[in-house]
Amino acid sequence: DVALGHAVMNDAAFVICPCCFRSNTHLRVMIPNNGEESVVVDVDEKEQEEGMNEKDENAINSSGGTDHLTKNDNKHGNLRHHLKFATVAEWLNMEEVQLDCLRLLAEIQGDFEMAGKAMHTLCALRAGAVARHHGKSQEMLSRKSDDRGDESIDLDISIKTFPIGFSTRNLCIIGRLKTTTNMEVD
Repeated sequence: DVALGHAVMNDAAFVICPCCFRSNTHLRVMIPNNGEESVVVDVDEKEQEEGMNEKDENAINSSGGTDHLTKNDNKHGNLRHHLKFATVAEWLNMEEVQLDCLRLLAEIQGDFEMAGKAMHTLCALRAGAVARHHGKSQEMLSRKSDDRGDESIDLDISIKTFPIGFSTRNLCIIGRLKTTTNMEVD
Protein backbone atom coordinates (compact mmCIF):
# COMPACT_ATOMS: atom_id res chain seq x y z
CA ASP A 1 0.00 0.00 0.00
CA VAL A 2 2.86 2.38 0.79
CA ALA A 3 4.51 1.63 -2.57
CA LEU A 4 1.19 2.22 -4.35
CA GLY A 5 0.80 5.52 -2.50
CA HIS A 6 4.27 6.58 -3.65
CA ALA A 7 3.37 5.65 -7.22
CA VAL A 8 0.23 7.80 -7.04
CA MET A 9 2.01 10.80 -5.54
CA ASN A 10 4.82 10.60 -8.12
CA ASP A 11 2.78 9.76 -11.23
CA ALA A 12 4.76 6.54 -11.55
CA ALA A 13 3.90 3.29 -13.28
CA PHE A 14 4.11 0.22 -11.06
CA VAL A 15 4.04 -3.56 -10.78
CA ILE A 16 3.29 -4.78 -7.24
CA CYS A 17 3.15 -8.45 -6.26
CA PRO A 18 1.64 -8.35 -2.75
CA CYS A 19 2.42 -10.89 -0.07
CA CYS A 20 2.66 -11.05 3.72
CA PHE A 21 -0.70 -9.34 4.11
CA ARG A 22 -0.42 -9.05 7.90
CA SER A 23 3.07 -7.52 7.97
CA ASN A 24 3.92 -3.88 8.66
CA THR A 25 0.37 -2.82 9.50
CA HIS A 26 1.79 0.24 11.29
CA LEU A 27 2.99 1.83 8.03
CA ARG A 28 1.07 4.80 6.66
CA VAL A 29 0.27 5.73 3.05
CA MET A 30 0.85 9.26 1.75
CA ILE A 31 -2.24 10.57 -0.03
CA PRO A 32 -3.59 13.96 -1.18
CA ASN A 33 -5.28 15.72 1.73
CA ASN A 34 -7.84 17.53 -0.48
CA GLY A 35 -8.44 20.51 1.77
CA GLU A 36 -9.57 18.62 4.87
CA GLU A 37 -9.07 20.58 8.07
CA SER A 38 -5.83 19.46 9.65
CA VAL A 39 -2.48 20.40 11.06
CA VAL A 40 0.07 21.13 8.35
CA VAL A 41 3.77 20.53 8.93
CA ASP A 42 6.42 22.11 6.71
CA VAL A 43 8.85 19.35 5.78
CA ASP A 44 12.25 20.17 4.30
CA GLU A 45 14.22 17.80 2.06
CA LYS A 46 16.42 16.50 4.91
CA GLU A 47 13.36 15.63 7.01
CA GLN A 48 11.79 13.86 4.02
CA GLU A 49 14.91 11.70 3.66
CA GLU A 50 14.86 10.81 7.35
CA GLY A 51 11.18 9.85 7.24
CA MET A 52 8.71 10.59 10.00
CA ASN A 53 10.30 12.50 12.84
CA GLU A 54 9.23 13.86 16.21
CA LYS A 55 7.55 16.88 14.59
CA ASP A 56 5.53 14.52 12.36
CA GLU A 57 4.35 12.48 15.32
CA ASN A 58 2.97 15.64 16.93
CA ALA A 59 0.92 16.44 13.81
CA ILE A 60 -1.40 13.45 14.05
CA ASN A 61 -4.89 14.53 13.06
CA SER A 62 -8.18 13.15 14.32
CA SER A 63 -8.22 10.28 11.80
CA GLY A 64 -4.78 9.07 12.81
CA GLY A 65 -3.08 10.39 9.69
CA THR A 66 -0.32 12.97 9.50
CA ASP A 67 -0.50 15.96 7.20
CA HIS A 68 2.36 17.66 5.40
CA LEU A 69 2.94 20.64 3.18
CA THR A 70 5.75 19.47 0.94
CA LYS A 71 7.53 20.40 -2.28
CA ASN A 72 7.00 18.32 -5.37
CA ASP A 73 9.94 19.08 -7.67
CA ASN A 74 8.90 16.72 -10.45
CA LYS A 75 8.18 17.29 -14.13
CA HIS A 76 5.13 19.38 -13.24
CA GLY A 77 7.23 22.15 -11.72
CA ASN A 78 7.85 23.20 -8.14
CA LEU A 79 4.43 22.55 -6.62
CA ARG A 80 3.35 22.75 -3.01
CA HIS A 81 0.39 20.68 -2.00
CA HIS A 82 -1.14 19.12 1.06
CA LEU A 83 -0.36 15.51 1.76
CA LYS A 84 -1.65 13.23 4.46
CA PHE A 85 -0.25 10.05 5.99
CA ALA A 86 -3.30 7.77 6.11
CA THR A 87 -3.83 4.36 7.62
CA VAL A 88 -4.18 1.53 5.13
CA ALA A 89 -7.89 1.30 5.99
CA GLU A 90 -8.31 5.00 5.12
CA TRP A 91 -6.33 4.50 1.89
CA LEU A 92 -8.61 1.59 0.93
CA ASN A 93 -11.75 3.42 2.13
CA MET A 94 -12.88 0.63 4.45
CA GLU A 95 -13.26 -0.15 8.13
CA GLU A 96 -10.19 -1.39 10.00
CA VAL A 97 -12.07 -4.48 11.25
CA GLN A 98 -13.03 -5.50 7.70
CA LEU A 99 -9.45 -5.02 6.54
CA ASP A 100 -8.14 -7.17 9.40
CA CYS A 101 -10.58 -9.96 8.46
CA LEU A 102 -9.48 -9.85 4.82
CA ARG A 103 -5.83 -9.91 5.84
CA LEU A 104 -6.46 -12.98 8.01
CA LEU A 105 -8.28 -14.76 5.20
CA ALA A 106 -5.50 -13.94 2.72
CA GLU A 107 -3.01 -15.66 5.02
CA ILE A 108 -5.02 -18.87 5.54
CA GLN A 109 -2.80 -21.90 5.04
CA GLY A 110 -4.31 -25.06 3.57
CA ASP A 111 -7.31 -23.41 1.91
CA PHE A 112 -5.88 -21.79 -1.19
CA GLU A 113 -9.31 -21.14 -2.70
CA MET A 114 -10.37 -19.00 0.29
CA ALA A 115 -6.97 -17.30 0.58
CA GLY A 116 -6.94 -16.66 -3.17
CA LYS A 117 -10.33 -14.94 -3.06
CA ALA A 118 -9.22 -12.76 -0.15
CA MET A 119 -5.94 -11.88 -1.91
CA HIS A 120 -7.81 -10.96 -5.09
CA THR A 121 -10.26 -8.83 -3.08
CA LEU A 122 -7.37 -6.99 -1.41
CA CYS A 123 -5.73 -6.44 -4.80
CA ALA A 124 -9.01 -5.09 -6.21
CA LEU A 125 -9.39 -2.75 -3.23
CA ARG A 126 -5.82 -1.55 -3.74
CA ALA A 127 -6.41 -1.00 -7.46
CA GLY A 128 -9.53 1.00 -6.58
CA ALA A 129 -7.58 3.07 -4.05
CA VAL A 130 -4.90 3.84 -6.64
CA ALA A 131 -7.54 4.96 -9.15
CA ARG A 132 -9.38 7.08 -6.56
CA HIS A 133 -6.27 8.77 -5.16
CA HIS A 134 -4.64 9.18 -8.59
CA GLY A 135 -7.71 11.19 -9.58
CA LYS A 136 -7.40 13.37 -6.46
CA SER A 137 -3.68 13.86 -7.10
CA GLN A 138 -4.37 14.89 -10.71
CA GLU A 139 -7.03 17.38 -9.53
CA MET A 140 -4.57 18.95 -7.10
CA LEU A 141 -1.85 19.19 -9.76
CA SER A 142 -4.17 20.75 -12.32
CA ARG A 143 -5.38 23.37 -9.81
CA LYS A 144 -1.86 24.28 -8.71
CA SER A 145 0.19 24.16 -11.92
CA ASP A 146 -0.14 26.77 -14.65
CA ASP A 147 2.51 25.16 -16.87
CA ARG A 148 0.69 21.85 -17.01
CA GLY A 149 -1.88 23.19 -19.46
CA ASP A 150 -4.36 20.63 -20.69
CA GLU A 151 -2.01 17.70 -20.08
CA SER A 152 -3.38 14.83 -18.03
CA ILE A 153 -1.98 11.50 -17.00
CA ASP A 154 -4.33 8.58 -17.47
CA LEU A 155 -3.80 5.44 -15.43
CA ASP A 156 -4.65 1.94 -16.61
CA ILE A 157 -4.78 -0.49 -13.66
CA SER A 158 -5.05 -4.25 -13.98
CA ILE A 159 -4.67 -7.35 -11.83
CA LYS A 160 -2.72 -10.19 -13.43
CA THR A 161 -1.72 -13.67 -12.31
CA PHE A 162 1.36 -15.73 -12.99
CA PRO A 163 1.84 -19.51 -12.64
CA ILE A 164 1.28 -20.68 -9.07
CA GLY A 165 4.39 -22.86 -9.37
CA PHE A 166 6.47 -19.72 -8.81
CA SER A 167 4.52 -18.60 -5.72
CA THR A 168 1.15 -19.04 -4.06
CA ARG A 169 1.11 -15.23 -3.91
CA ASN A 170 0.68 -15.13 -7.69
CA LEU A 171 -1.19 -11.85 -8.18
CA CYS A 172 0.24 -8.58 -9.51
CA ILE A 173 -1.30 -5.13 -9.53
CA ILE A 174 -0.06 -3.29 -12.62
CA GLY A 175 -0.40 0.42 -13.30
CA ARG A 176 0.44 1.84 -16.73
CA LEU A 177 0.56 5.59 -17.33
CA LYS A 178 -0.35 7.43 -20.48
CA THR A 179 0.03 11.19 -20.90
CA THR A 180 -2.68 12.83 -22.95
CA THR A 181 -3.06 16.38 -24.14
CA ASN A 182 -6.50 17.83 -24.58
CA MET A 183 -6.20 20.16 -27.56
CA GLU A 184 -8.89 22.47 -28.78
CA VAL A 185 -9.64 22.05 -32.45
CA ASP A 186 -11.11 25.00 -34.37
